[in-house]
Amino acid sequence: MSRNLAFESLKGILIYLVVVGHILTGDYTHILNQHFEINLRGIIYLFHMPLFFAVSGWFFNPDSSKTKILLWCKNLGIIFLVSALLHQILIIRKFDLSSLIKLVYAPFNHLWYIPALILMGIFCGTSFFKRFRNSRMFLVCLLLISITVKIVATACLDSTSLGLLKLPLRTIEFLPFFVFANRIRSSGCLNNGISFLLICAGIIGIFLQPYFDNNIISIVLYPTIMASFNFGLISFICSKFEKWTNFRVPPFALFGSRSLFIYLWHYLLIFAFNKLIPSSSLILNFTEGLLICFILALVNIILLKIEWKPLKFLGVR
Repeated sequence: MSRNLAFESLKGILIYLVVVGHILTGDYTHILNQHFEINLRGIIYLFHMPLFFAVSGWFFNPDSSKTKILLWCKNLGIIFLVSALLHQILIIRKFDLSSLIKLVYAPFNHLWYIPALILMGIFCGTSFFKRFRNSRMFLVCLLLISITVKIVATACLDSTSLGLLKLPLRTIEFLPFFVFANRIRSSGCLNNGISFLLICAGIIGIFLQPYFDNNIISIVLYPTIMASFNFGLISFICSKFEKWTNFRVPPFALFGSRSLFIYLWHYLLIFAFNKLIPSSSLILNFTEGLLICFILALVNIILLKIEWKPLKFLGVR
């Protein structure tokens, strides 16, 4: 498959937003507060992971042989275990048996993305998925399950339980976006008018959210907003970027081509920056995110030149 520079640029923008989202502090479940003040972290969290999973779903081929899919899962699994163990050693610094077991079912901070991606790949490689993947009702059912699980988890689980169940909850939450992008690549994107209406419905929901803060309507509204907005956004972006194959946004195309390595290791640099030069300035936070992406992209390029095969399990590619 030839490289699509537009999608690499998109991945670069998204990985930059992932890094910035982890640098910023505060609530990420609200875009506007009751005083209608904009929460930048909430805006980033509204779309960056759904789009990330959508890009992964766009390039995933469910018709690959089981051997290829299992090899893909195995390589990602090793990368996850290596990165999780190094984060355990360098940041968490707990080495008892329960902490090591917890690495797998409740991954550190951002690392849940890798096992969630593996689980999605396994699911989309099954004969069950292949049988129903072009069915609109199948996609609607996945979406309703995702929204229901999100609502129930938010309403019924405390922060400790949410942390322990982060991997299965996030997998179910973002699976529809992975499947949707995979489906529209073979079946075609939504009509631009429908995409626009979905995006507008999401934006209207964002402005309504402060009126229903801290009640059941808010708990139901947010995942519905996210789903509506992101389905429209994913369809619109994929319809454009599929055609704009040579559209390139430096330096984000560079970040996109090294996005796995940046995703795996950016938290170590955030941890180091917070120790050395803690800052609450928004401009410095966004600059720090840019600097971290540049540093890790450069490190990836240098390690790639070493040509030592085990480095691929650090996400070097």
